[in-house]
Amino acid sequence: MKQDYKYWKKRITQNGWALEDVPQELRTPDLCKIAVAQYGYALKYVPQDLRTKDLCTIAVAQYGWALQWVPKDLKLEVVLKVSLEKPLIKNFEIEPWFLKEISKKENRNLIYLYLGTKDPEIKEIFDKILIKG
Repeated sequence: MKQDYKYWKKRITQNGWALEDVPQELRTPDLCKIAVAQYGYALKYVPQDLRTKDLCTIAVAQYGWALQWVPKDLKLEVVLKVSLEKPLIKNFEIEPWFLKEISKKENRNLIYLYLGTKDPEIKEIFDKILIKG
């Protein structure tokens, strides 16, 4: 028996992880949004062309480690958007490799200013990772 969209929507509403089992042709923006809102890890199973800034923000806000599946060109925007609502380093356990990666291409002064002024611990982390490298 082939499952239809309604079946998958109900299943994903109960368990976002189920997106992994959804046939590719049924992975719509709506279904993917439901999945990542329920369980951010489901971003791993969202087709690349559907990984928008808004969808990725929802996923990372729900599950910080979902950041690893955010397209490179959206990572900085997603981190900053999510950090407006939740403390970045403490809630999301961002690894030093990510901070180094975004500091290569992005305006690290913006990141430093934004995060450094909110929490002295974060400023110290940025001092160690970005400034001293």
